Amino acid sequence: MVTRLFKYEIRSLGRTMLPIWGVLGGIALLTRLIRFFESESTVYGVVFGSAVVALSLGIIAVAAMTVVTVIRRFYTNLYTAEGYLSFTLPVTPFQHISVKFWTAMLFTAASAVVAFAAFCVAFSGELLVEMWHVAIYYCRQMIEAAGPGRFVLYAVEFALIALCAAATFYLLVYACIAVGQMAKKNKILAAVGVYFAYYFATQILGTILIVFMIVLDGSAFMLAINDFINDYPNAALAIGIGYYLAQCAIFFGVTNVITYKKLNLE
Repeated sequence: MVTRLFKYEIRSLGRTMLPIWGVLGGIALLTRLIRFFESESTVYGVVFGSAVVALSLGIIAVAAMTVVTVIRRFYTNLYTAEGYLSFTLPVTPFQHISVKFWTAMLFTAASAVVAFAAFCVAFSGELLVEMWHVAIYYCRQMIEAAGPGRFVLYAVEFALIALCAAATFYLLVYACIAVGQMAKKNKILAAVGVYFAYYFATQILGTILIVFMIVLDGSAFMLAINDFINDYPNAALAIGIGYYLAQCAIFFGVTNVITYKKLNLE
């Protein structure tokens, strides 16, 4: 049943995202077509500049629509009238949330691939080759500085941090929606309020931490932390990944418990 639910989620999100991806692909092809008429004229500069702006806005729109679509799907399918049907299925709240989360991550990755492909199509040719040469040059510089093994480890850790950051964001929003749906009225407004309350609380805690670090600057404690980061940067990145994963576990747990025990579909 979970597999069927996963397929249904993909089809549901695909109906919204495929046209958006298609529009971005069309803009990329149009930008590449314009480049066939490259010249130093003012008209070409204006037209090509407009195409680049449209492509940039299209990539931003794809990113924004991906986030909005998966969050909207999560809310409407579980916490509105659709929830009456969703929770009659032989699927637990844990499984519902898991399917929504992994589908969101899948479409986020797919949107990133589509955006990258659109960029490559728009700037294909000598310009793209030059960009790749620059990227390869800097990669070689980093490999020489860090060594092949550590460079690969850095790449993997930074990729994991990016994935964990996206996962943390989605699960945080899910938790805020789950808390907000317990309100009798204005559930969406309540969820937004929970999100901003969390945001301001973390900002205050972050400010306190910064002040604490400034006060202790030069102390043995701060020197030990700086030495650890400088001597073991991979371990420091691993701790960062662990921090994100801990947040993911907390947000997922909050969403699961509230959905299981405090579901309010009124």
